[in-house]
Amino acid sequence: MENNLYPVVPDAENTKRQSSPQGAQTTGTVPQGFTLEFTARGIPYLKKTDPNASNEEDEDAANEHKVEQLSFFVGLDEIERRYGMGTRLYFDFLKYVMITNAFLTVLASIHYIQFLVQKTDAFIFEDLFVSRYPESLRNSWIILNSIAIVFWFVFGPIYFAYIKKRLEKMEKEDHDNPFAFSGFGLDDIKENAHFTSTQRFWRRIGVYTLCLGLLAVSGGITFGIQYSIQEVRDSSYYFWLNFVITGAVVIINLIFVQISGRLTRFEKHKTWSLYRKHEGFKILAFRMVNVICMYIALQFAFTRDCCYFKDAGIKFFTLILIDLVINNTIEMCLPLIRRFLAKHVKCLAGTSSDEAAKPEFDVASEYLELFYRQFIIYLGMIVFPMMTLLGLITNIAEYPLDKTRMLKICQRPKRLDLSMKRFLVIWLVGVAAVASLGWPQGPVWVMSGVSLDECAVSCCKVLKPEIAPCYPS
Repeated sequence: MENNLYPVVPDAENTKRQSSPQGAQTTGTVPQGFTLEFTARGIPYLKKTDPNASNEEDEDAANEHKVEQLSFFVGLDEIERRYGMGTRLYFDFLKYVMITNAFLTVLASIHYIQFLVQKTDAFIFEDLFVSRYPESLRNSWIILNSIAIVFWFVFGPIYFAYIKKRLEKMEKEDHDNPFAFSGFGLDDIKENAHFTSTQRFWRRIGVYTLCLGLLAVSGGITFGIQYSIQEVRDSSYYFWLNFVITGAVVIINLIFVQISGRLTRFEKHKTWSLYRKHEGFKILAFRMVNVICMYIALQFAFTRDCCYFKDAGIKFFTLILIDLVINNTIEMCLPLIRRFLAKHVKCLAGTSSDEAAKPEFDVASEYLELFYRQFIIYLGMIVFPMMTLLGLITNIAEYPLDKTRMLKICQRPKRLDLSMKRFLVIWLVGVAAVASLGWPQGPVWVMSGVSLDECAVSCCKVLKPEIAPCYPS
């Protein structure tokens, strides 16, 4: 096996490693015949350089492709024993997100059920959105959404306190670094040592300029499509045309995720920790800002002759559906397709082992995916109340899919013994802040009507019922 992955925790001199099988932790030197390497995404491992180097523990490292594969039905305790506390806590966090979205669903259901009880006509598709809410539900809608917004901000600190207390009770040591995304601390990138701070600065300027250009392209596509379909807004196929807009946003996001590693490598960071920090920030920030740009473009393209909330709600509805289907299809199917082609198409066959050819299961990246989905749910629930229920269903589906990917499709996870609780609370509060204040779809602007002109506001009865509609219905 040419590229034998074995999880390690390097110290500053790259001479220490830490193993943590349930309980006491031991520290020793990197074994003779091995060198410390990093994957393309900055995750450390031991590479065997001497075929004669061996002992019982190192043989497990050199032959990890022979380790018995865990069953899908294995419990989280066994996952923790095999892959570390941090890997297990990701699935615990996913359960916590389910509870959170269930709570948000209860809040949203109160005013939505009130609406369904009050309405006297037959249910239609538009009844899913706040654009149909009458004047009488305005206070209930604002109060319950305000409670939800407060909870967005306490969601992270509550989880932080829970994990801290849990670790204290279990008497487990937690080496927590909020920006060491892989969980293995800082280490120098030797090939980048000769780059100066000025060179790194201008490289970052170039990368972020490119990011702004991609966002401008995405916004332009949204504006162009939305403007061109305004005339058919009342047609039966208008709903399906919205998939084109949100599909373009999702595809641009996916393209950026694929190139983000190359862009971050171009920045020539000093350490792998900085590399991971900047790559993670770019991926999550770009995806969130791209969604905000979609709504900014929609704001300018939208014709002010009906309530804006219907179109906004449809975009959220299609966005989370497409994101769920496309992302999970790619994550589940693409590695299998690549492996099939590598086995049956000679020119595509690689020289690495089957295990090394698999994608990595990176816990930090999985967290970022959850953060992005929460951002969509937070924004969407203001105009599409049952967005929270759709998000809960998505989380329920995500749990077995992620477990399957980790155990059956991806490389065996690098052992992770960090709770990453500070990393989580920083991002969760940040996501809540961006969702609350992001113009024009943040609840601060939507519930006050500030992001809409007076004519558009008057068309939404739940906002300003005292103003007569600018256009006849």
